[in-house]
Amino acid sequence: MKKIISSLLIIVLAFSIISTVVFANDNVTVNSKESTTTEYVAEFNNVKYKTLVEAVDALLSTGSKKGTVTMLKDTTGGGIGLFNSKGHNNVDLTIDFGGYTYTCSDPSVGSSGTETQGFHFEKGNKVTLKNGTINVSSKSTSTKMLIQNYCDLTLENLKLEGATSTQYIISSNYGDLKMTNVSISGAHASLVAIDLMHWLGTQYEDKAPTIVINNNNSNVIKGAIDVYCYGTGADVCKEKPTLTVSGGKYTDQDIKNYIEEGYIISEEEGLISVLPDKSELDKLIADNKNLKEEKYTIDSWKAFKTALTNAETISNNVNATKAQVSEAIEKLQKAVKGLTTKPSIPEKTEVKIDTDVEMTVDNNIDKVINSNDKVVEYINKGVEVNTEIEIKDVKLSEEDKNI
Repeated sequence: MKKIISSLLIIVLAFSIISTVVFANDNVTVNSKESTTTEYVAEFNNVKYKTLVEAVDALLSTGSKKGTVTMLKDTTGGGIGLFNSKGHNNVDLTIDFGGYTYTCSDPSVGSSGTETQGFHFEKGNKVTLKNGTINVSSKSTSTKMLIQNYCDLTLENLKLEGATSTQYIISSNYGDLKMTNVSISGAHASLVAIDLMHWLGTQYEDKAPTIVINNNNSNVIKGAIDVYCYGTGADVCKEKPTLTVSGGKYTDQDIKNYIEEGYIISEEEGLISVLPDKSELDKLIADNKNLKEEKYTIDSWKAFKTALTNAETISNNVNATKAQVSEAIEKLQKAVKGLTTKPSIPEKTEVKIDTDVEMTVDNNIDKVINSNDKVVEYINKGVEVNTEIEIKDVKLSEEDKNI
């Protein structure tokens, strides 16, 4: 009996030891108490990383400091920054969110004493953020600003969303910022969507920052838009920041002050839509849409019809850009100018050659030869010739008979 019990104890002890052994491969770690999968959320230079911060740090550690970090799934992480004091100069960083969402949580980043930002990019660098959503965790207490920018920054195909703690979405104090198809929203009671400031009396005084927005009608920017100079001499600031808006919808009435030439304003349901002016295009369509096909040659009509259809498509497209409208106008004008009228066709033509030779021509003839061997040409391109000739009292010499 004791031997049996001893044997059982040995078996149980052996199983217990075996069960604590860890089996692992590149992605999975398994044991008897807990099964975990290594979560790779970002990739750079064909290497995967567990956090977006780690992937960006890997790029910054390369000699070129240039490349693209790609997100592989939705993830939450701390703030990401480029700091001159850490040697982050001449960086060319692209973060492609790949359609996923990055949720900014604590710790946030920023200059010493103001670590309150989800992203912080300093001057002398180039950054592109594209293809996804960046928001702020509802649990974050320190992310007061989503993006603080001092570099040349490009934002493409992004949704930027702030939490109740996030008053500022974008604050740009230096460099050139280009926004294409970017939407902004937030839960803060005094939300500022865009804060564009020329900071005088600092290292950023030499150049006023710029922002260019190229949005379409599906992009909505909610929140205040502030453009101003700050610091010593702000009241007489000669070089003010520049905001240029082409397309999109906005909640701030001040957006009207920054509309690019060639765009118009439309207001509906509390939103201000910035739309390309289509009045010239619409008039051109109206003036030419009732032209009759039978009046023009086949090739010229085909070119006109293609240009007209394209113009109508652009006119009806709420997301059409100013460039597309201008191109449609140019193509339709060219097609209208190129329309070629078919030659007129007389129903009956009398051709008198001599007093003693009379010919009656129905439709057209290519050549009429008179008694004096002179050639009378009557040509109509593109029309089938069906000719009947009646000749009366024609006296032909022997020479004429041989013609």
